[in-house]
Amino acid sequence: MAGLLLLPIFLIVFWVMIVMPQKRMRQAHDALVASLEPGQEIMTTAGVYGTITRLEGETAHLEIAPGVVIRIDKRSVGAVMDAPAGTIGGTDLAAELGDGQAGASLEESDEWRDGRQR
Repeated sequence: MAGLLLLPIFLIVFWVMIVMPQKRMRQAHDALVASLEPGQEIMTTAGVYGTITRLEGETAHLEIAPGVVIRIDKRSVGAVMDAPAGTIGGTDLAAELGDGQAGASLEESDEWRDGRQR
């Protein structure tokens, strides 16, 4: 008799702990995919970063390097990045490091050599 009472309790716990969170995650991802627009910088579920250049049905064209465009399924988009291209954490790299140093490593920058901190 106690076994008959435990089965519905386990089913309810399973539903609340597993099914409902998965449903919420799927709905959030569907909303993300529906909101995609050309010009947005995204990260795919495989970890590829790029900028959407064109949307066609269920596919998106993603520029991952200057002149290099790949075609992906829109469902493989994992996240839309907040920071604009050419920035890290909202900091403009070209303005921060000066002309010609945007690709320089931290060790090559003047601040590192001079021991200055911000």
